Amino acid sequence: MQDRYVGDIGDFGKYGLLRALSGTSESGLYFSLGVVWYLVEPQATELRNNDGNLTDYLVNSPDQEQYRECDPPLYDTLKHLVSSDNRNVFAIKQSGILHDETVFYDSLIDNRNRQEWFADALDVTLNSELVFVDPDNGISNNAENKHTTITELSRFTERGQSLVIYQHSIREKNWIARIAEELKQGLHISGRPPRVWTLQWHRKQSRAYFIVAHPQHELLLRAKTIELLNSPWGKERRRWNKKPHFSLAYPPEGL
Repeated sequence: MQDRYVGDIGDFGKYGLLRALSGTSESGLYFSLGVVWYLVEPQATELRNNDGNLTDYLVNSPDQEQYRECDPPLYDTLKHLVSSDNRNVFAIKQSGILHDETVFYDSLIDNRNRQEWFADALDVTLNSELVFVDPDNGISNNAENKHTTITELSRFTERGQSLVIYQHSIREKNWIARIAEELKQGLHISGRPPRVWTLQWHRKQSRAYFIVAHPQHELLLRAKTIELLNSPWGKERRRWNKKPHFSLAYPPEGL
């Protein structure tokens, strides 16, 4: 995760998904949420690319309403942050787009202190039922700044927490199914493989969100996922060859 991504089109999908899955305290059906940003500073070479600049969906776009209808408060908040050039994770924390019981971990990663960094992340999210893990690129076998690992993820599931995990698109056939199966094999809840499903975001840069459900959370997480897919987030769009903003990418047989 990098500050410069705040408010771009991927961020809109990310926080829309978290708002849909975590729910609201007003409804009485919600998860206490922990957000673990694997926050890194961009390298000089990265600053020359277009990452984080995909904000046209907020202004001067004929497609504005096809985004805003999904979650007007979220859309308007991100539009304000971008227009005021207040693009950083602190602004997200202060914006109120996630419910009041949400806790955030936003310390910069330093590989020299990775174990200490991760131990602090565990401490901050100790009482969260649902933890969002937000590495820059996704899951890897190596504990690098831009990745999380199954070993780290297991520390959450072993203590009874459900997960939402960000994963950047990979140029590989069937990569979503492969990663989902690796999560099922590598993570265990009460000695059993967890239930895993995946939502794919289709706008501009494809990305996936792996949902790892603890048994005590599974029914409500499934219900909230189905509700999202039946909402404007999951509606077919002629503008994009009928691809919705979000679709279920795994398992193939559906929920």
